[in-house]
Amino acid sequence: MNEKAPTVERTHTETAAVILRLYRAALDNDTLTADSDFFESDGDSMAAFELTVGVHRELGVELPLGAVFTNPSPDLLTDAVLAIAAGRA
Repeated sequence: MNEKAPTVERTHTETAAVILRLYRAALDNDTLTADSDFFESDGDSMAAFELTVGVHRELGVELPLGAVFTNPSPDLLTDAVLAIAAGRA
């Protein structure tokens, strides 16, 4: 599968892996898990911006900055990204 393919063409598992990798990079913490909390992991507006840019670059989904704050774990953010990609959000 093309790494740049839109999220809607990826499986949930593939999308979740990309989101977790982006989350770890934005928060500079390779120990974060799928249920790690953005705020408890010292997330801030710059990290949220980095996540949204990464999601757009790698998954082709324009994620509103607020989505990171309302979906503060990689699992929740994955669901939000998939909903946006599928036109449900």
